[in-house]
Amino acid sequence: MQPSPPTQPQPRAATIPLLAIVWLLTLTLLGGCAGLQRTAPGASSARQTRALEKAGHYRQAAQAYEELARRASTPQREDFLLRAAHAWSAAGRPAKARTVLAAVHVPPGA
Repeated sequence: MQPSPPTQPQPRAATIPLLAIVWLLTLTLLGGCAGLQRTAPGASSARQTRALEKAGHYRQAAQAYEELARRASTPQREDFLLRAAHAWSAAGRPAKARTVLAAVHVPPGA
């Protein structure tokens, strides 16, 4: 058996482009993954609306909750409607709160 020839180290210039390619591929893959991470629809708007309510802007919060409810599906829709009714009540508009409560649909067995 013959001894294997000594391996010569690769020139530094050859490794830099390879590292750059690996780095760019990694960034591309991570960028693609970030596009898949989605928050629930309206999550940011819901946080802003809760902040309005917490700050005592009940009328604006109630209107925003109703808008969120229009864009949401069950059960989130009902949650937003209940929050809107609460905000209308806190805003001194009990009739409006009752109207919103009437729109809440509770499925049988829930």
